[in-house]
Amino acid sequence: MVGRGVNKAGQVTIFVILAIVLVVAAASYFIFKDTLFPVKVSSTFDPLETNFLNCIQEKTQTGIKIIESKGGYISDPIFVSGSQYMPFSSQLDFLGVSIPYWHSVSGNNFEINQVPTKEEIQNQLANYLNHEVPKCNFNSFTKEGFSILKGDPNTEVLIKDNSVQVILDMDLNVGKGEESAILANHKVEINSELGALYSDAIKFYNQEEKESFLENYSVDILRNYAPVDGVELTCAPKIWNANLCSKNLECK
Repeated sequence: MVGRGVNKAGQVTIFVILAIVLVVAAASYFIFKDTLFPVKVSSTFDPLETNFLNCIQEKTQTGIKIIESKGGYISDPIFVSGSQYMPFSSQLDFLGVSIPYWHSVSGNNFEINQVPTKEEIQNQLANYLNHEVPKCNFNSFTKEGFSILKGDPNTEVLIKDNSVQVILDMDLNVGKGEESAILANHKVEINSELGALYSDAIKFYNQEEKESFLENYSVDILRNYAPVDGVELTCAPKIWNANLCSKNLECK
């Protein structure tokens, strides 16, 4: 009796394992079937996909230009104003464009450090593309009889030294006549030195924080080109002795 019970328990265990294997295999098939068995898309939709990739590329280049012109930001961090004591804010207003400082001092004399990490820049560019890519125009294709239904975009961005890689997961349900397809995965790579520029900027910033070489250079410039001898910085009015000034000029 004991032997039969053990055999039955073993058989049940085998069936349970087989059932788990079958479930995992079935789930894996449905999850990875598009990767393992890619569906051939009709060449009818190639021009549409090319147009979409060009649009993604243009949107990415625009986002990169914004990042380069705003110190690594597309969306500005929280603005911190200055005061009479410390008349500086956390951003520079340059011709109507706000450029966040990486390092500044608040109006109540607190240091503000807001250096964006590369991951933060990648996320900002990805969010920008998620917002802008759905605006890509397909009017010329709809006039030719194409039907296009856009899904929600999900973008990943990788910033390299000399390029920016964009992987966009966004379903385009397209059709024309009796043909239809789903264009899901879209990938572009932009030639850009954004990554290299960011690395150089970080090195520059860290060296400035450590050595204050910009301040020292400014002192050198003032010493060479501005009157620093015989000058006083005081809050009291300066009174000149005319006779003494005359004698000094005669001596010179």
